[in-house]
Parts: sequence; C-alpha cells; structure tokens
Amino acid sequence: MPYKNIEDRRKNSSEYREKNREKIRKNHKVWRENNKDKIVEYYKQYYYSDEGKKNETIKCWRQRGIIDEDLSAVYDYYIKQTHCMICLTEFINSQNRHLDHDHRTGEIRYICCANCNVNFMREKYIS
Repeated sequence: MPYKNIEDRRKNSSEYREKNREKIRKNHKVWRENNKDKIVEYYKQYYYSDEGKKNETIKCWRQRGIIDEDLSAVYDYYIKQTHCMICLTEFINSQNRHLDHDHRTGEIRYICCANCNVNFMREKYIS
C-alpha cells in the first residue's frame, strides 16, 4: 500500500513499531544470531576505514570531556599535524599524537607528542 503522503507513512510506521516492539526485538535478535559473521566483518571494515577511525576518535574525545563546536574539523586538523606544537618534534606514529585539553573546561590546548602531553600536565600540577 503506497503512501502519497510521507507523514502518513511515518505515522503508521511509528504506530506499528510501538504496537510490535517485542516482535521487532525478537526478529532483530534472531537476525543478529544468524548473521554474526556478517556483523563482525562489517565492523572490521568500518573501524579500519577512515570514516570509522574518525567517528571512533571523536566519540572518545566526547567521552573524555573535550568540547568544541566542530570536532570533525578539529579531527581533520589533528590528522594533518605532523609535528608537536610544544617541542616541534615529528610524530613517530599516530599513537604518539595526542590532543591536549583542559580537564576542567574541556577546551582544546595543543596537539602534542606523548612526552610533552605527560610532562606538560606534570609541570602544571606539581608547581
């Protein structure tokens, strides 16, 4: 039964989901059990893709309390950085690159190497 009005379709879909919530959950559970290999393969491909890495990194930043209006733009800048903003050494690998932020306010301060990130925090809190 095709719908001429998309609002009617949305309303009917919403009503169906509310009335059949348990049935839908059961069907999803059965599908997931029958397609474990597909799900695992999808997540492997997604998390190793550039988009997956970006989304996971941004999610981790949000969980750590980093606040910015456009974390996507921050990520793009972060990835393009090749040197530490404090000591100017070149990043050895992606694990050596860190986004330093104020833990109280969530504001981003630097993109720095692991060594500067640790030493900067140590100097700040010791003195």
